[in-house]
Amino acid sequence: MAKTQYELRRTGTVEMLSSIPHDGGQLDMALFGPNTYYKNVGDMENPSLHSKNLPTIFTPATTSESISAAIYDLENADNPKIFDPNWLQAGLVFKSSEWVVINPPRSKQGYFVTDEKNLKSILNEAVKINGIYRVPNGKIESVRDCSFVPYDSFRQGVQSSEDFARSGLARGLEYVEGGEAPKLKMISANGDFARGIKVFGFDREDGIRVAWLFSNRGIEDNRLSVCGNGWWDCDVGSSGFAFGVLKKSA
Repeated sequence: MAKTQYELRRTGTVEMLSSIPHDGGQLDMALFGPNTYYKNVGDMENPSLHSKNLPTIFTPATTSESISAAIYDLENADNPKIFDPNWLQAGLVFKSSEWVVINPPRSKQGYFVTDEKNLKSILNEAVKINGIYRVPNGKIESVRDCSFVPYDSFRQGVQSSEDFARSGLARGLEYVEGGEAPKLKMISANGDFARGIKVFGFDREDGIRVAWLFSNRGIEDNRLSVCGNGWWDCDVGSSGFAFGVLKKSA
Protein backbone atom coordinates (compact mmCIF):
# COMPACT_ATOMS: atom_id res chain seq x y z
CA MET A 1 0.00 0.00 0.00
CA ALA A 2 1.43 3.35 -1.02
CA LYS A 3 0.93 6.77 0.44
CA THR A 4 1.24 9.75 -1.92
CA GLN A 5 0.36 13.43 -1.95
CA TYR A 6 -2.67 14.55 -3.95
CA GLU A 7 -2.89 18.21 -4.91
CA LEU A 8 -6.07 20.23 -4.28
CA ARG A 9 -6.66 23.67 -5.73
CA ARG A 10 -6.76 26.41 -3.07
CA THR A 11 -6.74 23.93 -0.21
CA GLY A 12 -3.24 22.45 -0.22
CA THR A 13 -2.72 18.69 -0.35
CA VAL A 14 -4.37 15.58 0.97
CA GLU A 15 -2.78 12.19 1.49
CA MET A 16 -3.74 9.42 -0.93
CA LEU A 17 -3.79 5.92 0.54
CA SER A 18 -3.63 3.36 -2.24
CA SER A 19 -4.79 -0.26 -2.36
CA ILE A 20 -6.37 -0.45 1.08
CA PRO A 21 -7.79 -3.96 1.66
CA HIS A 22 -11.53 -3.83 2.17
CA ASP A 23 -14.30 -6.40 1.87
CA GLY A 24 -12.30 -8.73 -0.35
CA GLY A 25 -11.11 -5.94 -2.66
CA GLN A 26 -9.04 -2.78 -2.53
CA LEU A 27 -9.87 0.90 -2.25
CA ASP A 28 -7.93 4.06 -3.07
CA MET A 29 -8.76 6.67 -0.47
CA ALA A 30 -7.70 10.12 0.66
CA LEU A 31 -7.67 11.79 4.04
CA PHE A 32 -9.37 15.20 4.11
CA GLY A 33 -9.11 17.76 6.91
CA PRO A 34 -8.85 18.89 9.53
CA ASN A 35 -12.21 20.60 9.15
CA THR A 36 -15.88 20.08 9.89
CA TYR A 37 -17.40 16.97 8.32
CA TYR A 38 -19.58 19.15 6.11
CA LYS A 39 -16.56 21.01 4.72
CA ASN A 40 -14.46 17.86 4.36
CA VAL A 41 -17.22 16.22 2.30
CA GLY A 42 -17.53 19.41 0.28
CA ASP A 43 -13.86 19.19 -0.65
CA MET A 44 -14.30 15.55 -1.65
CA GLU A 45 -17.24 16.18 -3.94
CA ASN A 46 -16.32 19.52 -5.55
CA PRO A 47 -14.51 18.91 -8.88
CA SER A 48 -13.46 22.55 -9.06
CA LEU A 49 -11.16 22.05 -6.08
CA HIS A 50 -9.23 19.19 -7.62
CA SER A 51 -6.09 19.12 -9.69
CA LYS A 52 -6.24 20.05 -13.37
CA ASN A 53 -4.00 17.07 -14.07
CA LEU A 54 -6.08 14.66 -12.02
CA PRO A 55 -9.66 15.97 -11.88
CA THR A 56 -11.04 13.15 -9.77
CA ILE A 57 -13.70 13.35 -7.13
CA PHE A 58 -14.31 11.29 -4.03
CA THR A 59 -17.32 9.91 -2.23
CA PRO A 60 -17.49 10.04 1.58
CA ALA A 61 -16.35 6.78 3.12
CA THR A 62 -18.84 4.69 5.03
CA THR A 63 -17.99 3.84 8.63
CA SER A 64 -16.79 0.42 7.46
CA GLU A 65 -14.51 1.92 4.81
CA SER A 66 -13.19 4.50 7.28
CA ILE A 67 -12.29 1.76 9.74
CA SER A 68 -10.37 -0.13 7.03
CA ALA A 69 -8.45 3.05 6.21
CA ALA A 70 -7.88 3.84 9.89
CA ILE A 71 -6.14 0.50 10.38
CA TYR A 72 -3.73 1.46 7.59
CA ASP A 73 -3.08 4.95 8.92
CA LEU A 74 -2.55 3.71 12.46
CA GLU A 75 -0.12 0.96 11.45
CA ASN A 76 1.79 2.61 8.60
CA ALA A 77 1.94 6.37 9.18
CA ASP A 78 5.03 7.81 10.83
CA ASN A 79 2.77 10.34 12.55
CA PRO A 80 -0.89 9.28 12.37
CA LYS A 81 -3.20 12.28 12.00
CA ILE A 82 -6.28 10.62 13.37
CA PHE A 83 -7.42 9.69 16.89
CA ASP A 84 -5.08 12.06 18.77
CA PRO A 85 -5.46 15.00 18.89
CA ASN A 86 -7.83 15.17 15.90
CA TRP A 87 -11.04 13.23 15.60
CA LEU A 88 -11.77 10.68 12.89
CA GLN A 89 -15.14 11.47 11.32
CA ALA A 90 -15.95 7.85 10.55
CA GLY A 91 -19.34 8.40 8.92
CA LEU A 92 -22.97 9.22 9.60
CA VAL A 93 -25.51 7.63 11.91
CA PHE A 94 -29.21 8.26 12.46
CA LYS A 95 -30.40 7.76 16.02
CA SER A 96 -34.07 6.83 15.86
CA SER A 97 -36.36 5.79 18.69
CA GLU A 98 -35.66 2.09 18.05
CA TRP A 99 -32.22 1.76 16.43
CA VAL A 100 -28.97 3.43 15.61
CA VAL A 101 -29.06 3.37 11.80
CA ILE A 102 -25.45 3.30 10.64
CA ASN A 103 -24.71 4.77 7.21
CA PRO A 104 -28.35 5.86 6.93
CA PRO A 105 -30.06 5.39 3.55
CA ARG A 106 -30.94 8.25 1.26
CA SER A 107 -33.86 8.70 -1.09
CA LYS A 108 -33.39 8.95 -4.85
CA GLN A 109 -33.48 12.72 -4.39
CA GLY A 110 -30.53 12.52 -1.98
CA TYR A 111 -32.43 13.17 1.26
CA PHE A 112 -31.85 11.02 4.33
CA VAL A 113 -34.60 8.51 5.02
CA THR A 114 -35.62 9.20 8.62
CA ASP A 115 -39.36 8.55 8.81
CA GLU A 116 -40.43 5.38 10.56
CA LYS A 117 -42.52 3.98 7.71
CA ASN A 118 -39.75 4.09 5.10
CA LEU A 119 -37.11 2.96 7.57
CA LYS A 120 -39.17 -0.13 8.38
CA SER A 121 -39.58 -0.78 4.67
CA ILE A 122 -35.79 -0.83 4.33
CA LEU A 123 -35.48 -2.90 7.51
CA ASN A 124 -37.66 -5.56 5.85
CA GLU A 125 -34.82 -6.08 3.36
CA ALA A 126 -32.24 -6.52 6.13
CA VAL A 127 -30.85 -9.77 7.47
CA LYS A 128 -30.71 -10.28 11.24
CA ILE A 129 -27.27 -11.48 12.27
CA ASN A 130 -26.22 -11.84 15.90
CA GLY A 131 -28.78 -9.35 17.13
CA ILE A 132 -28.32 -6.57 14.55
CA TYR A 133 -29.84 -6.03 11.11
CA ARG A 134 -27.61 -5.66 8.03
CA VAL A 135 -28.99 -4.44 4.71
CA PRO A 136 -27.11 -6.42 2.02
CA ASN A 137 -25.09 -4.17 -0.25
CA GLY A 138 -26.67 -4.01 -3.70
CA LYS A 139 -30.13 -4.88 -2.38
CA ILE A 140 -31.38 -1.29 -2.42
CA GLU A 141 -30.02 1.45 -4.65
CA SER A 142 -27.79 4.00 -2.84
CA VAL A 143 -27.79 1.95 0.39
CA ARG A 144 -24.26 0.94 1.34
CA ASP A 145 -22.88 -0.69 4.51
CA CYS A 146 -26.14 0.07 6.31
CA SER A 147 -26.95 -1.59 9.64
CA PHE A 148 -29.85 -1.18 12.06
CA VAL A 149 -28.44 -1.58 15.57
CA PRO A 150 -30.93 -2.01 18.46
CA TYR A 151 -30.06 -0.04 21.56
CA ASP A 152 -30.08 -3.18 23.70
CA SER A 153 -27.30 -4.74 21.58
CA PHE A 154 -24.64 -2.46 23.07
CA ARG A 155 -23.92 -0.43 26.15
CA GLN A 156 -22.39 2.98 26.64
CA GLY A 157 -19.67 3.94 29.06
CA VAL A 158 -16.17 2.58 29.69
CA GLN A 159 -15.59 -1.01 28.58
CA SER A 160 -12.86 -3.37 27.45
CA SER A 161 -11.69 -3.71 23.87
CA GLU A 162 -13.11 -7.25 23.76
CA ASP A 163 -16.54 -6.26 25.04
CA PHE A 164 -16.75 -3.33 22.64
CA ALA A 165 -15.72 -5.46 19.64
CA ARG A 166 -18.50 -7.95 20.42
CA SER A 167 -21.16 -5.26 20.76
CA GLY A 168 -23.82 -4.64 18.16
CA LEU A 169 -22.57 -1.07 17.76
CA ALA A 170 -19.02 -2.10 16.83
CA ARG A 171 -20.26 -4.80 14.47
CA GLY A 172 -22.64 -2.34 12.83
CA LEU A 173 -19.98 0.33 12.42
CA GLU A 174 -17.64 -2.20 10.82
CA TYR A 175 -20.49 -3.88 8.89
CA VAL A 176 -19.48 -7.44 9.71
CA GLU A 177 -21.41 -10.69 9.85
CA GLY A 178 -19.48 -12.38 12.64
CA GLY A 179 -19.73 -12.13 16.38
CA GLU A 180 -17.12 -9.42 16.73
CA ALA A 181 -15.64 -6.50 14.81
CA PRO A 182 -12.01 -7.55 14.21
CA LYS A 183 -10.66 -4.25 12.90
CA LEU A 184 -12.18 -2.19 15.68
CA LYS A 185 -10.85 -4.75 18.14
CA MET A 186 -7.38 -4.27 16.65
CA ILE A 187 -7.67 -0.48 16.83
CA SER A 188 -9.09 -0.40 20.34
CA ALA A 189 -6.54 -2.93 21.63
CA ASN A 190 -3.70 -0.62 20.54
CA GLY A 191 -1.31 0.06 23.42
CA ASP A 192 -2.10 3.77 23.28
CA PHE A 193 -5.59 2.98 24.56
CA ALA A 194 -4.57 0.88 27.54
CA ARG A 195 -7.52 1.98 29.70
CA GLY A 196 -10.16 0.67 27.31
CA ILE A 197 -12.99 2.19 25.32
CA LYS A 198 -15.48 4.90 26.18
CA VAL A 199 -18.74 4.80 24.21
CA PHE A 200 -21.08 7.76 24.50
CA GLY A 201 -23.50 9.94 22.54
CA PHE A 202 -25.59 7.07 21.15
CA ASP A 203 -28.85 8.03 22.83
CA ARG A 204 -32.32 8.04 21.29
CA GLU A 205 -32.54 11.40 19.60
CA ASP A 206 -34.07 11.35 16.10
CA GLY A 207 -31.16 13.10 14.47
CA ILE A 208 -28.39 12.62 11.91
CA ARG A 209 -24.98 12.77 13.57
CA VAL A 210 -21.34 12.01 12.80
CA ALA A 211 -19.75 8.97 14.44
CA TRP A 212 -16.36 9.99 15.82
CA LEU A 213 -13.33 8.02 17.00
CA PHE A 214 -10.78 9.97 18.96
CA SER A 215 -8.40 9.98 21.90
CA ASN A 216 -7.62 13.09 23.89
CA ARG A 217 -5.12 11.13 25.91
CA GLY A 218 -4.53 13.82 28.49
CA ILE A 219 -8.27 14.15 29.11
CA GLU A 220 -9.67 10.69 28.40
CA ASP A 221 -6.84 8.95 30.26
CA ASN A 222 -5.50 6.76 27.45
CA ARG A 223 -8.90 5.60 26.21
CA LEU A 224 -10.32 5.39 22.71
CA SER A 225 -13.58 7.33 22.62
CA VAL A 226 -16.38 6.30 20.27
CA CYS A 227 -18.90 9.12 20.06
CA GLY A 228 -22.24 9.20 18.24
CA ASN A 229 -23.04 12.83 18.79
CA GLY A 230 -20.78 14.73 16.38
CA TRP A 231 -22.20 17.73 14.55
CA TRP A 232 -21.37 17.74 10.88
CA ASP A 233 -21.53 21.48 10.25
CA CYS A 234 -20.47 23.11 13.53
CA ASP A 235 -17.12 24.91 13.60
CA VAL A 236 -16.74 24.67 17.37
CA GLY A 237 -15.15 21.44 18.60
CA SER A 238 -15.93 19.58 15.38
CA SER A 239 -12.64 19.75 13.49
CA GLY A 240 -11.37 16.40 12.34
CA PHE A 241 -10.37 14.18 9.43
CA ALA A 242 -12.62 12.23 7.07
CA PHE A 243 -11.76 9.62 4.46
CA GLY A 244 -12.96 9.89 0.88
CA VAL A 245 -13.06 6.97 -1.55
CA LEU A 246 -11.72 7.64 -5.04
CA LYS A 247 -14.78 7.66 -7.25
CA LYS A 248 -14.21 8.58 -10.88
CA SER A 249 -12.70 11.06 -13.28
CA ALA A 250 -14.72 14.23 -13.60
